[in-house]
Amino acid sequence: MNDVVETLQNTFFVDNKYLIFLEGFVNTLILTFVSLILGILLGLLLTRMVYSKNKKISKLGWAISTFFVEIPTVVLLMIIVYIIFSHIAFPVLIAAIIALTFKAAAYHEGIFEAVYKTVDNGEIEAARSLGMTKWQTFKKVMFPQAFEAAVPLMKSQFVSTMQETSIVGYLAIMDMTLAVTTLTDRIVDSFLGYIIITVIYMLISALVKQLLNRLLIRVKEHII
Repeated sequence: MNDVVETLQNTFFVDNKYLIFLEGFVNTLILTFVSLILGILLGLLLTRMVYSKNKKISKLGWAISTFFVEIPTVVLLMIIVYIIFSHIAFPVLIAAIIALTFKAAAYHEGIFEAVYKTVDNGEIEAARSLGMTKWQTFKKVMFPQAFEAAVPLMKSQFVSTMQETSIVGYLAIMDMTLAVTTLTDRIVDSFLGYIIITVIYMLISALVKQLLNRLLIRVKEHII
């Protein structure tokens, strides 16, 4: 037990090395949650474009979504930082958020498109025949079905986005993975550091999944 405590002290607390790890933890959370929130909003816009009655807008929405799904995240990061913003004094962290936002938006467009197709058209027609307005039909019929179908997919997308933040170390952004890598030459047990960040990633994922489950329950209770 004393050996474990001593290892933890040498790994994180001697010379205030925990500050590097803390910076990585905060940056990981910022990258994950900001890019996901913006990605959901942009994903809704892309979905609206794909389902537009204007064929040109629909094709443009599909093309944008397909492009950002297909391009590797690390390549997108390099394009944004070293090509688009190469001649501008632009914060690298913001550039990384932009890249991750576009990736998340493209994936969420696919999610929203898939869940939209799960809505039973018969129920929509039945609701309208009962005199419900478009808003009432959306609130009582379409949204509950779509949201319930979307939650499992959004859980997976959250995990994927959080995992993708680990590549921002290529741009010298201090995330949790780069923090442990940076400390490797200075700490007694680098293996312990990687075990700890693995546990942290798992705990964050479990917490967000639980929050989404609770949100789904609250949405159902409110609507019903």
